[in-house]
Amino acid sequence: MKYLVSNLIIIVAIIGIVNLKCVDKSTIRFKTYKINLDEPAVQRFSEPSYDFKNEIVALVEAQKKLLKIPDQVITLIEFIAAEIDNLFPYPFNEEMKGISKSTGIKLGDVVFANLIYDITAYCTGIIAKQSTGQIIHGRNLDYNFPEYLKNLTYVAQYYRNGSLVFTSAQIAGFIGVLTGHKHSKFTFSINERDQGDWWINLLFAVIDRKASPLSFVTRKVMENATSFEEAVDILSTHDLIAPCYFIVGGVHPDEGAVITRNQFKLVDIWKLNPESIGIEHWYLLETNYDHWLPAPPNDDRRTPGMKAMNATTQERINLNTLMQVMTIDPVCNKDTVYSVVMSAAEESLHGGFQLIVR
Repeated sequence: MKYLVSNLIIIVAIIGIVNLKCVDKSTIRFKTYKINLDEPAVQRFSEPSYDFKNEIVALVEAQKKLLKIPDQVITLIEFIAAEIDNLFPYPFNEEMKGISKSTGIKLGDVVFANLIYDITAYCTGIIAKQSTGQIIHGRNLDYNFPEYLKNLTYVAQYYRNGSLVFTSAQIAGFIGVLTGHKHSKFTFSINERDQGDWWINLLFAVIDRKASPLSFVTRKVMENATSFEEAVDILSTHDLIAPCYFIVGGVHPDEGAVITRNQFKLVDIWKLNPESIGIEHWYLLETNYDHWLPAPPNDDRRTPGMKAMNATTQERINLNTLMQVMTIDPVCNKDTVYSVVMSAAEESLHGGFQLIVR
């Protein structure tokens, strides 16, 4: 009872600072699928792709219509699809072929959908250290097509050799990872870094053979990295097709980092720091702009988020109150597809990974 009252006080305090608009009023019920990494790659996403076939087709058509893709870019996408085995390594090439086969969607459209998500999504991520030292991680995925993506969201549990490797909030038709949880190791999310036209970033998929789509890099990190430090190292050094922010939380006190990247190199690592007098003493908050620069007035989710975190306090932050922070306007907004709160210190199957479709 004391715990519930404490959380209620925090929620009231947050509402007093920022209107609570984006509440959990969705009737959408997401599914959970097991992705077996021991299966042939072409088969791994067959079940969710088939189940969400109509929704995937609707999204692809909306993207084509609303993004007003230049003819030159369409030609480039068709080239990428024709050269998929040369441009994308296994298993990603075969997995995209499998999605195309399961849905009947042209391979070029599947490739485009997988490249466009991680270079156009704009999001909010928070890493926080509780007073106990446990690290928790909040994440909102915002995107231009929320009405479509909400109907495509599911939980993916990736298995290898019969054991759970990691859990992700997944979009049907998409094989990369934008939000992930690896128990006793680390949590991860990715935010767009608002620099450059998306179609110019797309060219890096062809021009720089060492560069990889962001969410393909993060998928391999989620599969293979075994510690917070290893994940941060890979995400800091791998060539990418677009600038971004990687947000990583660990299992030990002060294992929290926002990694600012361009295509070729590390720009900055912002870490939790118990010696600091700034917010990084106990939390980090990243939207889509470099943290050392002011947020633009027309898209300032940072200031309301910080006000809500400061009102919550380190002593009272937990997965429930962090979800309340992720729910305030404009941290959560009309383009928010889903919110996730998670902690690598807790098993995803037992409360360590919580998803709300907005």
